[in-house]
Amino acid sequence: MIKKIKGLKYHIIFWTVVIISISFLFGHSWGNVFAAFCYVAILSPIVIAVVYFFNFYLVPRYLLTRKYLKFSVYSTVTIAISLLLESYLILFSFIWLANFNFHNIAPNASDTMLLFAVLYLFVFAVASFLLYKQLSNATKVIDQQKSEKKKESKALIEIVSNRKKVNVAYADIFYIESLSDYIVLHTKGGELKSKERISKIEARLPKFFVRIHRAFIVNNNHITKYSSDELIVNNDAVLPIGRSFKQNVKSLFAS
Repeated sequence: MIKKIKGLKYHIIFWTVVIISISFLFGHSWGNVFAAFCYVAILSPIVIAVVYFFNFYLVPRYLLTRKYLKFSVYSTVTIAISLLLESYLILFSFIWLANFNFHNIAPNASDTMLLFAVLYLFVFAVASFLLYKQLSNATKVIDQQKSEKKKESKALIEIVSNRKKVNVAYADIFYIESLSDYIVLHTKGGELKSKERISKIEARLPKFFVRIHRAFIVNNNHITKYSSDELIVNNDAVLPIGRSFKQNVKSLFAS
């Protein structure tokens, strides 16, 4: 499935700037900006198509899923087809712009191979950057998944309460409350106080613990009722849902 392109307007602005910049660069060298712009405008659609097809289809479907042979074959075919199409476009540009009479163009304008090479170098530069971003994001997702599995595999969390280390099972925690400079874990066995910040303990908890308020984290497995403004855990505690955390709760029950 083709990955959705986000921020379409930024992509349009980016390519517009690229086309104009390259047109002026070659136009200055050729002494004919309009001719350079025409060449770039004719060649750019295939160049842009290759960039997006490579990064938003071939990379996520084959490279990131470790289908290296298919990725190599399809990438090679894509480049070969694009080169063939670009050759036809160059021929068309000569016919359209020069009407087979190269003297009608500035002296260096017929040398479109340099322009062709620059465009493809740019393709590989953009493709490499986008590929790096995708691989970095994929690595982060994998690291997050590993971290989450590690948290869940422990089945308990260690806190310091009354200057002693205490292991508390995740399943025994109803919710965690922040009170000024300490937190309170409301559990099946009673309350446990700790000097740890709520933001720090949140980072150590698995995903079934949800932040619903700047002062509350709730164990999703113990929620019995909820509304748009509050929820109830099965020890009958009624907890408010903070305005900035409503999306967390909405996502929780939408899944």
